[in-house]
Amino acid sequence: MPLYFGKHAIIAIDCGMSFPPHNMPGIDTSIPDVDYLIENSDKLKGIVLTHGHEDHIGAIPYIIESLNVPIYGTPLTIALVEKKLNYLNYSEDVLIDIKDVPTYESKEIIFLTTGNHGEPINCLTEIAEGTHDDIKLLPGDTVLFSSIAIHGSENLFSKTMNLLEEQGANIIFQDIHATGHACIDELKLIDHISLKEVLIDGLGIGNIGKNIISDRTKMGKNGVVIIETCFGASSGRLVAPTRITTRGFVNTKLSTDILPGLEDAVKSEIARLIAQGVTGNKFDSLVQKAAEKYIINECDQRPLVIVLTNEIVL
Repeated sequence: MPLYFGKHAIIAIDCGMSFPPHNMPGIDTSIPDVDYLIENSDKLKGIVLTHGHEDHIGAIPYIIESLNVPIYGTPLTIALVEKKLNYLNYSEDVLIDIKDVPTYESKEIIFLTTGNHGEPINCLTEIAEGTHDDIKLLPGDTVLFSSIAIHGSENLFSKTMNLLEEQGANIIFQDIHATGHACIDELKLIDHISLKEVLIDGLGIGNIGKNIISDRTKMGKNGVVIIETCFGASSGRLVAPTRITTRGFVNTKLSTDILPGLEDAVKSEIARLIAQGVTGNKFDSLVQKAAEKYIINECDQRPLVIVLTNEIVL
């Protein structure tokens, strides 16, 4: 979201959303942080939309109530923002429900899908990975790309194409791309300031911190180890055996070697902390560190370790 500054006015250019990179698991999209504009709302005169691509208009529904300023653009772009545009002129008899696809021959079916830049959350990537619920490629199927790799998406774009080719698809993209952006000489350079991004996760807007992303990344790469303890509320003593559960950490064979020793290390640390009267967050933190140290020493892995301490009234 570039900003154009006048003496007593600010004009915002575009307000788009971006797709999350591979190192932000669980994030649906990100939008500009408009706190600066809210703080200077008396100077903000409006938002000018250059065109209707999602990375230029997609954040409008999320921020317009906070800013409450005029939005300027061509009729097509405004129609896209208002979700009142008919995208294609077509005959109703050429559209079918996706559940009816198996009743047709493959040569009779054309799918229009999203994700032509290889974004990990879109339809084409799921098709390429073979994880889409309804669309499965067959050897010899043709995939038409209406786009080329844009800056920053080259790796994802190439990965998607490679996966499609591995499934035997015939890929066509070099000769059919038409740019959706103005040429370099058609746009003037404008001054802008750097704005932060706001991450969107489902219905949560802006409540996803670095710690959450870090935890998701660690779980995705190394799995998770959950340590559960149960204390009597009045006695402060263990009233049930400590339980350790793992997911995505080690295979069954390796767990036979690792888990007994991990259980011993955790139990030993818990006994030490109980003897010293350590409770609360400090207790959880020290048990977590003891487990992490053992796992690193034994198998050089770094799963996310979570300690759950429960208190019950007997």
